[in-house]
Amino acid sequence: MTFRVTEEEYKQLEELAYGSYRLISVYCRDCVFGKKITVIPGVDDASKQLRHIGNNLNQLTRRVHETGRVYAADMEDILRNQERIWQAASGILFPACHHKIMGYLSHAGRLAAR
Repeated sequence: MTFRVTEEEYKQLEELAYGSYRLISVYCRDCVFGKKITVIPGVDDASKQLRHIGNNLNQLTRRVHETGRVYAADMEDILRNQERIWQAASGILFPACHHKIMGYLSHAGRLAAR
């Protein structure tokens, strides 16, 4: 299935889709079928960092398997990467969860006031 959009509409679709999806087609499908779309700012950057950290960890793991040794510098690198993961995750998840929780509490307060 194909459909036509103007260049401006396509740019808008790109901005909306890439904020929460990898493919415009998946975004459009979810819109058409009424699925809830949640955009969490910063996820793309964190995802990129996690891929790099995962690659580093795989390289260290291969080296340990090849040499049978674990070096202090490697362990320090792993600990630094773990800290980066925690910072990225908490920087994204806390604001998103806080917003959701506040929304639920506000809704619950309105229900209790009835």
